[in-house]
Amino acid sequence: MNAAMTADIFRAKGKSSSSFPEAPTIPQTLPKPVNLAMESNEDLFNRFLNGDDGAFKTLYRLHNPKLVRHCHFIVRDKEAAENLTQDMWEKVIRMRLDPPDEPVKNLLGLFMTILRRDAINYLKNPRVRVFNPLPDNFDIEEKETEESKEYEELLHQYLAECLNDLEETTREILELHFWSKFSFVEIAGMLGMKPEAVYARVSRAKSVIRRFIERELRNNL
Repeated sequence: MNAAMTADIFRAKGKSSSSFPEAPTIPQTLPKPVNLAMESNEDLFNRFLNGDDGAFKTLYRLHNPKLVRHCHFIVRDKEAAENLTQDMWEKVIRMRLDPPDEPVKNLLGLFMTILRRDAINYLKNPRVRVFNPLPDNFDIEEKETEESKEYEELLHQYLAECLNDLEETTREILELHFWSKFSFVEIAGMLGMKPEAVYARVSRAKSVIRRFIERELRNNL
């Protein structure tokens, strides 16, 4: 999306473009934000709504890579994930012209709601076929000896089976943390949980998965 396309968002039919604030462009490279620890996502968003384009750039730099990874996990197409995430940012930009009626209390949750809705609509296209492989960095104990291709395939099969048996929120937390790289604190904010509760769910799930895989491997190898 180029600057001209983004600026079009802020032009209304029959009105002068000078009646609206200049649209911030989605940047390619961004300077490091200042005092991020002192300012919440919601504070940055409010600054953006009040005309601070730098706040928008900071939000983009902080969250775009993780949001793209999350969308990629859902749609399994990198280019589609990037386009869908860009569309989400355009919707955020439009909010300067039409701000939410109530203050946004969970900005990451808002981002995820928009992105997931668009990703689901994308997948409703019958031409789209999706296969979700497991994240490469999923933390499980591996055998010390070199694994054969057959063993690796069996390991992933068992892991996928176990993940499907987990409670939905726990599966979502595992995906957000191991695939999309969101921190426990960020996930807690999105799901309305305490970070300690998120960590506990991940820890318990990893133990369940490890025991399940070890049992299946003993029974089948």
